[in-house]
Amino acid sequence: MSVNLEKKIEYIKDAFKNFKNYIELEDFKNYLFFTLNAPTAIIITPTLNFGKSPNVTLGYDPFRKIYFTKLQTNLFVSSDIIIYYASKPLTDKLILKKDDKFFDDYLTANEKEIAFAGREKFLFIKKSIGIENDKEKSKIEFNINNYFNEMESFISSTSLPFIFLLEGSAKDDPDLLFTFNLKPSLNLSNTIIYYIDCFLDKEQKLRSINYIKQDENLELTFMQDFKDIGHSELFKSTFDLLLKIKSFNIPS
Repeated sequence: MSVNLEKKIEYIKDAFKNFKNYIELEDFKNYLFFTLNAPTAIIITPTLNFGKSPNVTLGYDPFRKIYFTKLQTNLFVSSDIIIYYASKPLTDKLILKKDDKFFDDYLTANEKEIAFAGREKFLFIKKSIGIENDKEKSKIEFNINNYFNEMESFISSTSLPFIFLLEGSAKDDPDLLFTFNLKPSLNLSNTIIYYIDCFLDKEQKLRSINYIKQDENLELTFMQDFKDIGHSELFKSTFDLLLKIKSFNIPS
């Protein structure tokens, strides 16, 4: 392994030194769009929906004052990550319909077109989580499954519709872009192993970007919003959501 690659791996692993299974997002819109769009196979909603309509459930913990979603990174080992946004309650309703004015404050018409995907109602469940979370006390390791040398190669290779962005701690430090690799881990010790694919963005290109569009010709476009996207183009392209990380703090 080259010295340069070793330094990059060391930098990436050091970025996760305070990681304890919680990821705080910068804003509610980021959290909301993520929860509405993430594949159900990797999202664990606060309640089970067997036998019910495929409506989306969003969780709110009134004690920790966070909106949260659980991200399941491993289908064989319990390794749930809590994705959350810290806030006072933004609505007191249990059920919100897709035409509720609440969504107008956070999502544009095109964003709602993608996010709602035919769903009519959304449940806002109040529930406390992580009160006695053994995973907070477990040892955590990060294994880099793939390090990409070009941003375009990294983005084009992601299998999930979202990418995490962690800004460098110092002004000139590169930003870390990563996705969790859904790779089975059969480790039987008290260790949680997360596998990631990643890229270091020295130029900090994506800090002002919210979405990445890949059209039918596989060309990439970096976007702040969906305002200039036509209706037909929405369904001819795929989009990656950039999840801006605020911290790895455990909410108190």
